[in-house]
Amino acid sequence: MLTTLEPLHSLRDKRIDAITTLASISMGDYLNLVEGAEENLTIQRRILSRRSYYERLRRDVRRGGTLPVVVLAVAEEHDIPHEEDCPDIQSLRRLTSDKIYIVDGLQRTHHLRLLRDEIEQDGDPEELAAFLAQELRLEIWTSISFPSILYRMMLLNAAQTPMTLKHQLEIVNLHLIEKLRGADESFEIFNDKDPRRRVHAKQYQAADLVEAFTAFMKRTPFIDAKSQVLEEMDQESFMGSFDEARVESDINEFISLLGSFDQKMEESYPADQKAPGSLDLEDEPIRHAVETGVKFLATKPYLLGFAAAAGFTTEKSEDAKSFSNAAQRLLSYFTPSSDDPISLATFNRLLPELLADSKKIGDTQREFVFHALHHAMMDDTADDFSTHWKYAARRV
Repeated sequence: MLTTLEPLHSLRDKRIDAITTLASISMGDYLNLVEGAEENLTIQRRILSRRSYYERLRRDVRRGGTLPVVVLAVAEEHDIPHEEDCPDIQSLRRLTSDKIYIVDGLQRTHHLRLLRDEIEQDGDPEELAAFLAQELRLEIWTSISFPSILYRMMLLNAAQTPMTLKHQLEIVNLHLIEKLRGADESFEIFNDKDPRRRVHAKQYQAADLVEAFTAFMKRTPFIDAKSQVLEEMDQESFMGSFDEARVESDINEFISLLGSFDQKMEESYPADQKAPGSLDLEDEPIRHAVETGVKFLATKPYLLGFAAAAGFTTEKSEDAKSFSNAAQRLLSYFTPSSDDPISLATFNRLLPELLADSKKIGDTQREFVFHALHHAMMDDTADDFSTHWKYAARRV
Protein backbone atom coordinates (compact mmCIF):
# COMPACT_ATOMS: atom_id res chain seq x y z
CA MET A 1 0.00 0.00 0.00
CA LEU A 2 1.46 3.33 -1.08
CA THR A 3 0.36 5.26 2.00
CA THR A 4 2.32 8.41 1.11
CA LEU A 5 0.81 8.78 -2.37
CA GLU A 6 -1.25 11.98 -2.47
CA PRO A 7 -3.05 13.09 -5.66
CA LEU A 8 -2.88 16.87 -6.07
CA HIS A 9 -4.63 17.77 -9.32
CA SER A 10 -6.22 15.97 -12.29
CA LEU A 11 -6.99 16.98 -15.87
CA ARG A 12 -8.46 15.23 -18.92
CA ASP A 13 -6.28 15.29 -22.01
CA LYS A 14 -8.82 15.58 -24.84
CA ARG A 15 -6.19 14.84 -27.51
CA ILE A 16 -5.63 11.29 -26.32
CA ASP A 17 -8.74 10.90 -24.12
CA ALA A 18 -6.86 10.09 -20.93
CA ILE A 19 -6.53 11.45 -17.40
CA THR A 20 -3.33 13.00 -16.07
CA THR A 21 -2.87 13.43 -12.32
CA LEU A 22 -0.12 15.28 -10.47
CA ALA A 23 0.75 13.59 -7.19
CA SER A 24 3.37 13.44 -4.47
CA ILE A 25 4.94 10.31 -2.99
CA SER A 26 7.84 9.44 -0.73
CA MET A 27 11.09 8.17 -2.26
CA GLY A 28 10.65 4.91 -0.37
CA ASP A 29 7.15 4.24 -1.67
CA TYR A 30 8.16 5.26 -5.19
CA LEU A 31 11.13 2.89 -5.30
CA ASN A 32 8.92 0.07 -4.03
CA LEU A 33 6.29 0.89 -6.67
CA VAL A 34 8.67 0.86 -9.65
CA GLU A 35 10.84 -2.11 -8.66
CA GLY A 36 11.26 -4.01 -11.93
CA ALA A 37 8.77 -1.79 -13.80
CA GLU A 38 11.29 -0.89 -16.51
CA GLU A 39 10.92 -4.45 -17.84
CA ASN A 40 7.22 -3.85 -18.59
CA LEU A 41 8.01 -1.75 -21.65
CA THR A 42 10.54 -3.52 -23.87
CA ILE A 43 11.14 -0.46 -26.07
CA GLN A 44 12.44 1.59 -23.12
CA ARG A 45 15.76 3.34 -23.66
CA ARG A 46 18.98 1.91 -22.27
CA ILE A 47 19.87 2.84 -18.70
CA LEU A 48 22.82 5.23 -18.79
CA SER A 49 24.82 4.58 -15.63
CA ARG A 50 27.90 6.69 -16.37
CA ARG A 51 26.79 10.25 -16.94
CA SER A 52 28.16 13.27 -15.04
CA TYR A 53 24.70 14.85 -15.13
CA TYR A 54 23.22 11.98 -13.13
CA GLU A 55 26.14 11.95 -10.70
CA ARG A 56 25.43 15.60 -9.95
CA LEU A 57 21.71 14.84 -9.69
CA ARG A 58 22.41 12.19 -7.06
CA ARG A 59 24.55 14.62 -5.07
CA ASP A 60 21.82 17.27 -5.22
CA VAL A 61 19.06 14.89 -4.13
CA ARG A 62 21.22 13.65 -1.28
CA ARG A 63 21.45 17.25 -0.08
CA GLY A 64 17.68 17.64 -0.21
CA GLY A 65 17.31 18.82 -3.81
CA THR A 66 14.12 18.16 -5.73
CA LEU A 67 13.81 15.92 -8.77
CA PRO A 68 12.00 16.75 -12.04
CA VAL A 69 8.57 15.17 -12.30
CA VAL A 70 8.58 11.46 -13.14
CA VAL A 71 5.82 10.31 -15.50
CA LEU A 72 4.06 6.96 -15.02
CA ALA A 73 1.15 5.35 -16.85
CA VAL A 74 -1.21 2.70 -15.59
CA ALA A 75 -1.55 -0.20 -18.05
CA GLU A 76 -4.93 -0.04 -19.80
CA GLU A 77 -5.91 -3.56 -18.69
CA HIS A 78 -5.78 -2.40 -15.04
CA ASP A 79 -8.83 -0.19 -14.67
CA ILE A 80 -8.77 2.66 -12.16
CA PRO A 81 -12.20 4.00 -11.11
CA HIS A 82 -12.74 7.72 -11.73
CA GLU A 83 -15.18 10.30 -10.47
CA GLU A 84 -15.42 13.51 -12.51
CA ASP A 85 -12.04 12.88 -14.14
CA CYS A 86 -10.32 12.23 -10.81
CA PRO A 87 -8.87 8.74 -10.18
CA ASP A 88 -9.85 6.92 -7.02
CA ILE A 89 -7.16 7.57 -4.37
CA GLN A 90 -7.30 4.12 -2.79
CA SER A 91 -6.99 2.43 -6.20
CA LEU A 92 -3.88 4.50 -6.93
CA ARG A 93 -2.39 3.57 -3.55
CA ARG A 94 -2.88 -0.12 -4.36
CA LEU A 95 -0.85 0.09 -7.59
CA THR A 96 2.03 -2.37 -8.00
CA SER A 97 4.99 -2.50 -10.37
CA ASP A 98 3.36 -4.96 -12.79
CA LYS A 99 0.56 -2.46 -13.50
CA ILE A 100 2.61 0.58 -14.52
CA TYR A 101 4.97 1.88 -17.22
CA ILE A 102 7.72 4.43 -16.65
CA VAL A 103 6.93 6.84 -19.48
CA ASP A 104 9.53 9.47 -18.57
CA GLY A 105 12.10 9.14 -15.79
CA LEU A 106 13.78 5.79 -16.36
CA GLN A 107 17.27 7.26 -15.89
CA ARG A 108 16.24 9.22 -12.80
CA THR A 109 14.66 6.11 -11.31
CA HIS A 110 17.81 4.08 -11.88
CA HIS A 111 19.96 6.73 -10.21
CA LEU A 112 17.59 7.03 -7.25
CA ARG A 113 18.20 3.32 -6.69
CA LEU A 114 21.95 3.89 -6.92
CA LEU A 115 21.68 6.72 -4.39
CA ARG A 116 19.67 4.56 -1.99
CA ASP A 117 22.35 1.86 -2.25
CA GLU A 118 25.13 4.42 -1.67
CA ILE A 119 23.46 5.71 1.50
CA GLU A 120 22.87 2.16 2.74
CA GLN A 121 26.55 1.33 2.19
CA ASP A 122 27.59 4.42 4.15
CA GLY A 123 25.78 2.90 7.15
CA ASP A 124 23.88 5.97 8.39
CA PRO A 125 20.31 4.83 9.21
CA GLU A 126 19.12 8.37 9.93
CA GLU A 127 20.24 9.65 6.53
CA LEU A 128 18.64 6.64 4.85
CA ALA A 129 15.33 7.23 6.66
CA ALA A 130 15.42 10.91 5.68
CA PHE A 131 16.07 10.03 2.04
CA LEU A 132 13.26 7.46 1.88
CA ALA A 133 10.86 10.00 3.42
CA GLN A 134 11.86 12.73 0.97
CA GLU A 135 9.02 13.82 -1.32
CA LEU A 136 8.94 13.11 -5.06
CA ARG A 137 6.50 14.54 -7.62
CA LEU A 138 4.71 12.23 -10.05
CA GLU A 139 2.50 12.58 -13.09
CA ILE A 140 0.26 9.52 -13.39
CA TRP A 141 -1.71 8.75 -16.56
CA THR A 142 -4.86 6.66 -16.17
CA SER A 143 -7.55 5.48 -18.61
CA ILE A 144 -4.90 5.63 -21.32
CA SER A 145 -4.50 3.24 -24.26
CA PHE A 146 -1.14 1.65 -25.02
CA PRO A 147 -0.66 3.53 -28.34
CA SER A 148 -1.36 6.77 -26.46
CA ILE A 149 1.35 5.86 -23.95
CA LEU A 150 3.79 5.50 -26.84
CA TYR A 151 2.63 8.84 -28.23
CA ARG A 152 3.25 10.58 -24.89
CA MET A 153 6.65 8.94 -24.62
CA MET A 154 7.63 10.27 -28.03
CA LEU A 155 6.53 13.82 -27.15
CA LEU A 156 8.35 13.79 -23.81
CA ASN A 157 11.59 12.48 -25.28
CA ALA A 158 11.61 14.13 -28.71
CA ALA A 159 14.34 16.62 -27.77
CA GLN A 160 16.47 14.28 -25.68
CA THR A 161 19.55 12.82 -27.34
CA PRO A 162 19.43 9.44 -25.53
CA MET A 163 16.40 8.49 -27.66
CA THR A 164 18.00 7.50 -30.93
CA LEU A 165 16.25 7.70 -34.29
CA LYS A 166 16.23 3.88 -34.38
CA HIS A 167 14.44 3.91 -31.02
CA GLN A 168 11.86 6.42 -32.24
CA LEU A 169 11.21 4.28 -35.32
CA GLU A 170 10.64 1.27 -33.08
CA ILE A 171 8.16 3.13 -30.90
CA VAL A 172 5.97 4.53 -33.67
CA ASN A 173 6.07 1.23 -35.59
CA LEU A 174 5.71 -1.21 -32.70
CA HIS A 175 2.52 -2.63 -34.24
CA LEU A 176 4.29 -3.18 -37.59
CA ILE A 177 7.31 -4.83 -35.93
CA GLU A 178 5.03 -7.34 -34.21
CA LYS A 179 3.37 -8.15 -37.55
CA LEU A 180 6.76 -8.58 -39.24
CA ARG A 181 7.91 -10.83 -36.40
CA GLY A 182 4.72 -12.88 -36.63
CA ALA A 183 5.09 -13.42 -40.39
CA ASP A 184 8.06 -15.77 -39.90
CA GLU A 185 9.01 -17.04 -36.45
CA SER A 186 12.51 -17.97 -37.64
CA PHE A 187 13.38 -14.25 -37.91
CA GLU A 188 15.24 -12.71 -34.99
CA ILE A 189 14.39 -9.03 -34.61
CA PHE A 190 16.54 -7.02 -32.19
CA ASN A 191 15.41 -3.75 -30.64
CA ASP A 192 17.65 -0.74 -30.15
CA LYS A 193 18.73 -1.63 -26.60
CA ASP A 194 19.42 -5.29 -27.44
CA PRO A 195 23.23 -5.85 -27.39
CA ARG A 196 22.98 -8.65 -29.97
CA ARG A 197 23.91 -7.95 -33.56
CA ARG A 198 23.45 -9.78 -36.86
CA VAL A 199 25.77 -12.76 -37.40
CA HIS A 200 23.43 -14.98 -39.44
CA ALA A 201 20.70 -14.63 -42.03
CA LYS A 202 17.23 -13.57 -40.82
CA GLN A 203 18.63 -11.44 -38.01
CA TYR A 204 17.74 -7.74 -38.17
CA GLN A 205 17.53 -4.59 -36.12
CA ALA A 206 13.84 -3.69 -35.77
CA ALA A 207 14.30 -0.15 -37.09
CA ASP A 208 16.21 -1.38 -40.16
CA LEU A 209 13.46 -3.87 -40.92
CA VAL A 210 10.82 -1.12 -40.60
CA GLU A 211 12.75 1.04 -43.08
CA ALA A 212 13.13 -1.93 -45.43
CA PHE A 213 9.41 -2.67 -45.40
CA THR A 214 8.71 1.01 -46.01
CA ALA A 215 11.07 0.87 -49.01
CA PHE A 216 9.17 -2.20 -50.21
CA MET A 217 5.78 -0.49 -49.90
CA LYS A 218 6.91 2.85 -51.37
CA ARG A 219 9.07 1.21 -54.06
CA THR A 220 12.04 3.47 -53.39
CA PRO A 221 15.36 2.82 -51.64
CA PHE A 222 15.44 6.42 -50.38
CA ILE A 223 13.67 6.45 -47.01
CA ASP A 224 13.79 9.48 -44.70
CA ALA A 225 13.54 7.93 -41.23
CA LYS A 226 12.94 11.27 -39.48
CA SER A 227 10.02 12.10 -41.77
CA GLN A 228 8.67 8.60 -41.25
CA VAL A 229 8.54 9.11 -37.48
CA LEU A 230 6.69 12.41 -37.90
CA GLU A 231 4.26 10.92 -40.42
CA GLU A 232 3.39 8.05 -38.08
CA MET A 233 2.85 10.38 -35.11
CA ASP A 234 0.65 12.67 -37.23
CA GLN A 235 -1.80 9.91 -38.02
CA GLU A 236 -4.95 9.86 -35.91
CA SER A 237 -4.87 6.07 -36.26
CA PHE A 238 -1.56 5.94 -34.37
CA MET A 239 -3.51 6.16 -31.12
CA GLY A 240 -6.84 4.89 -32.34
CA SER A 241 -6.04 1.41 -33.63
CA PHE A 242 -3.03 -0.67 -32.72
CA ASP A 243 -3.30 -3.30 -35.46
CA GLU A 244 -4.17 -1.14 -38.44
CA ALA A 245 -3.55 -0.17 -42.03
CA ARG A 246 -1.02 -2.76 -43.11
CA VAL A 247 -1.87 -5.30 -45.79
CA GLU A 248 -1.16 -8.77 -44.47
CA SER A 249 -0.25 -10.19 -47.89
CA ASP A 250 2.36 -7.44 -48.45
CA ILE A 251 4.07 -8.27 -45.16
CA ASN A 252 4.03 -11.99 -45.89
CA GLU A 253 5.40 -11.52 -49.42
CA PHE A 254 8.15 -9.21 -48.20
CA ILE A 255 9.26 -11.43 -45.32
CA SER A 256 9.10 -14.58 -47.43
CA LEU A 257 11.40 -13.24 -50.17
CA LEU A 258 13.70 -11.46 -47.73
CA GLY A 259 14.18 -14.60 -45.65
CA SER A 260 14.70 -16.87 -48.64
CA PHE A 261 17.19 -14.57 -50.36
CA ASP A 262 19.06 -13.91 -47.11
CA GLN A 263 19.32 -17.62 -46.32
CA LYS A 264 20.62 -18.48 -49.78
CA MET A 265 23.20 -15.68 -49.58
CA GLU A 266 24.56 -17.08 -46.31
CA GLU A 267 24.72 -20.60 -47.73
CA SER A 268 26.32 -19.54 -51.04
CA TYR A 269 28.88 -17.15 -49.54
CA PRO A 270 29.81 -18.66 -46.14
CA ALA A 271 31.54 -16.69 -43.40
CA ASP A 272 34.72 -18.81 -43.55
CA GLN A 273 35.40 -17.90 -47.20
CA LYS A 274 36.00 -14.53 -48.85
CA ALA A 275 33.49 -13.77 -51.59
CA PRO A 276 34.82 -13.49 -55.16
CA GLY A 277 36.26 -10.09 -55.94
CA SER A 278 36.53 -8.94 -52.31
CA LEU A 279 40.34 -9.10 -52.31
CA ASP A 280 42.79 -7.24 -54.51
CA LEU A 281 46.12 -8.52 -55.91
CA GLU A 282 47.86 -7.96 -52.57
CA ASP A 283 45.18 -9.94 -50.71
CA GLU A 284 43.92 -6.83 -48.96
CA PRO A 285 40.16 -6.27 -48.61
CA ILE A 286 38.72 -3.83 -51.12
CA ARG A 287 36.93 -0.93 -49.42
CA HIS A 288 33.12 -1.39 -49.38
CA ALA A 289 33.39 -4.89 -50.85
CA VAL A 290 30.92 -7.57 -49.76
CA GLU A 291 33.05 -10.33 -48.24
CA THR A 292 30.34 -12.77 -47.07
CA GLY A 293 26.69 -13.46 -47.82
CA VAL A 294 25.49 -12.33 -44.39
CA LYS A 295 27.15 -8.94 -44.83
CA PHE A 296 25.19 -8.13 -47.98
CA LEU A 297 21.84 -7.37 -46.34
CA ALA A 298 23.59 -6.28 -43.15
CA THR A 299 24.55 -3.15 -45.11
CA LYS A 300 21.46 -0.93 -44.87
CA PRO A 301 21.78 0.72 -48.31
CA TYR A 302 21.83 -2.77 -49.88
CA LEU A 303 18.90 -3.89 -47.70
CA LEU A 304 16.83 -0.88 -48.79
CA GLY A 305 17.85 -1.35 -52.43
CA PHE A 306 16.77 -4.99 -52.27
CA ALA A 307 13.46 -4.12 -50.58
CA ALA A 308 12.58 -1.38 -53.06
CA ALA A 309 13.36 -3.65 -56.01
CA ALA A 310 11.12 -6.35 -54.57
CA GLY A 311 8.37 -3.79 -54.03
CA PHE A 312 8.37 -2.86 -57.71
CA THR A 313 7.43 -6.41 -58.66
CA THR A 314 4.14 -6.08 -56.73
CA GLU A 315 2.99 -3.20 -58.95
CA LYS A 316 -0.13 -4.12 -60.86
CA SER A 317 0.21 -3.22 -64.54
CA GLU A 318 0.02 -4.95 -67.88
CA ASP A 319 3.79 -5.26 -68.20
CA ALA A 320 4.63 -6.14 -64.60
CA LYS A 321 5.24 -9.78 -63.70
CA SER A 322 3.60 -11.28 -60.65
CA PHE A 323 5.54 -11.08 -57.40
CA SER A 324 5.83 -14.85 -57.04
CA ASN A 325 7.30 -15.23 -60.54
CA ALA A 326 9.72 -12.37 -59.97
CA ALA A 327 10.81 -13.77 -56.61
CA GLN A 328 11.34 -17.22 -58.09
CA ARG A 329 13.35 -15.72 -60.95
CA LEU A 330 15.73 -14.08 -58.45
CA LEU A 331 16.07 -17.18 -56.29
CA SER A 332 16.66 -19.41 -59.34
CA TYR A 333 20.17 -17.97 -59.68
CA PHE A 334 21.14 -19.90 -56.53
CA THR A 335 21.95 -23.33 -57.90
CA PRO A 336 24.15 -26.03 -56.33
CA SER A 337 26.54 -25.83 -59.28
CA SER A 338 27.19 -22.09 -58.98
CA ASP A 339 30.03 -20.85 -56.77
CA ASP A 340 29.07 -17.20 -57.35
CA PRO A 341 25.31 -17.16 -58.01
CA ILE A 342 24.73 -13.39 -57.95
CA SER A 343 28.18 -12.60 -59.37
CA LEU A 344 29.69 -10.80 -56.40
CA ALA A 345 32.93 -10.82 -58.40
CA THR A 346 31.33 -8.36 -60.82
CA PHE A 347 29.64 -6.42 -58.01
CA ASN A 348 32.92 -6.02 -56.12
CA ARG A 349 34.74 -4.99 -59.29
CA LEU A 350 32.23 -2.35 -60.39
CA LEU A 351 31.37 -0.85 -57.01
CA PRO A 352 34.72 0.92 -56.31
CA GLU A 353 34.53 2.58 -59.73
CA LEU A 354 31.02 3.88 -58.99
CA LEU A 355 31.91 5.09 -55.50
CA ALA A 356 35.07 6.87 -56.65
CA ASP A 357 33.01 9.64 -58.24
CA SER A 358 30.14 9.53 -55.78
CA LYS A 359 29.25 12.48 -53.54
CA LYS A 360 26.89 10.35 -51.45
CA ILE A 361 28.25 6.81 -51.12
CA GLY A 362 25.15 5.45 -49.41
CA ASP A 363 22.86 6.74 -52.16
CA THR A 364 25.07 5.20 -54.85
CA GLN A 365 25.03 1.84 -53.04
CA ARG A 366 21.24 1.92 -52.78
CA GLU A 367 20.76 2.73 -56.45
CA PHE A 368 23.28 0.14 -57.62
CA VAL A 369 21.59 -2.72 -55.76
CA PHE A 370 18.09 -1.46 -56.53
CA HIS A 371 18.59 -1.33 -60.30
CA ALA A 372 20.42 -4.67 -60.44
CA LEU A 373 17.93 -6.66 -58.38
CA HIS A 374 14.93 -5.05 -60.04
CA HIS A 375 16.39 -5.96 -63.43
CA ALA A 376 17.11 -9.51 -62.26
CA MET A 377 13.55 -10.03 -61.05
CA MET A 378 11.94 -8.59 -64.18
CA ASP A 379 14.27 -9.93 -66.94
CA ASP A 380 13.92 -13.60 -67.84
CA THR A 381 16.51 -13.58 -70.63
CA ALA A 382 19.79 -13.30 -68.66
CA ASP A 383 21.66 -16.44 -67.63
CA ASP A 384 24.48 -14.70 -65.76
CA PHE A 385 23.83 -12.26 -62.90
CA SER A 386 26.77 -10.13 -63.99
CA THR A 387 24.48 -8.80 -66.73
CA HIS A 388 22.31 -7.14 -64.07
CA TRP A 389 25.23 -5.48 -62.25
CA LYS A 390 26.50 -4.08 -65.55
CA TYR A 391 23.03 -2.79 -66.36
CA ALA A 392 22.78 -1.16 -62.92
CA ALA A 393 26.22 0.45 -63.24
CA ARG A 394 25.00 2.24 -66.35
CA ARG A 395 21.90 3.49 -64.51
CA VAL A 396 23.64 4.89 -61.43
